[in-house]
Amino acid sequence: MGREVMLVGSVPLADAGDVFRTAFRHLGDKVRMLPDGETGPRSKFISWQEKVFAKVDQLSVTPLGPQSEWGKHGELPPRTVQVRADAQGEPQFPPIGYASEALAAYKQFNALRASGELDASLKLQICLPTPLGVLSAFGDADFQQFCEPRYRARMKEDIDEISKKLPHDEIVVQWDLPLEIAIWEGHVDTYLSDPRRDVVMKLCEMIEHVPLDVEVGLHLCYGDVSHQHWKEPNLALMVEFANFVQHQLERAIDYLHFPVPRSWTDAGHFRALGDLDLRPGTRVFLGLIHMTDGIDGAKKRIASAETFLGDFGLAASCGLGRRRPADIPAILSLHREAAEISDLDIQAD
Repeated sequence: MGREVMLVGSVPLADAGDVFRTAFRHLGDKVRMLPDGETGPRSKFISWQEKVFAKVDQLSVTPLGPQSEWGKHGELPPRTVQVRADAQGEPQFPPIGYASEALAAYKQFNALRASGELDASLKLQICLPTPLGVLSAFGDADFQQFCEPRYRARMKEDIDEISKKLPHDEIVVQWDLPLEIAIWEGHVDTYLSDPRRDVVMKLCEMIEHVPLDVEVGLHLCYGDVSHQHWKEPNLALMVEFANFVQHQLERAIDYLHFPVPRSWTDAGHFRALGDLDLRPGTRVFLGLIHMTDGIDGAKKRIASAETFLGDFGLAASCGLGRRRPADIPAILSLHREAAEISDLDIQAD
């Protein structure tokens, strides 16, 4: 049967329908869930939320301009939203858009399943940032503290709307956590008094707001700036983070995704996987697919990871949104080829 494949989230194709068709055509029975690709205005992760902040009376927004990604040495883009000096009262946020995007994606997804273009058993993977993740990217500690209660309430309303209108057994909620990892790395300042602990507790509050019968996954992230992580991922830190989260929750996490650099070809790179404290049923996806060294590199990383974790699925290290659309079929084909690698193939090498 081979290994399961997951797509982390973004896929730079025309629209959600194009993403669903293309992904299923190349991956077939290797996937059990598909994201909508975060196409159009959402193509740069959370940057589209700038328009939400621009509608809040108490906030001022400086257009981001050309620098819309972390720099090559891990520099954050300039924070663009501030609390006005004359701000009064709580901020009143308009709808933030995640529910409406999920509902629109499901409509296309369900139509393609009904027509037979997608397998009927597939689930829609709904990828969300956390409230603090969004706020810590856009503004300083004062801005975060001012906005978080109301913005968090809006995100919960979106989860409620998704939960009310979509079948629970046909969706997966994935929390995307680049800012949480950056906070744990000491790279992003917040208003939190104990950032490592508090950011986990705020994440767990959002996870627990998802109904128990909806699958939940976590994408741990070091970004994809010019197809590179903003810093070398720290697997021990990510495992510590994942364990901490799981120990705070009543519910189980259904899957975890860890980014894997291309250079991790020795077993020692994966030693921290042996410290994962997984609950029964929690799946792990390793983001070890890299176009630059193809199937040979994937074989090396799979063999090395198996030293410490025998059962895991495969993915890229991050979303594919910064890739050229013309390259997506080849990238997806590489995912499938890697998923079909057998232990005999690896031993033969």
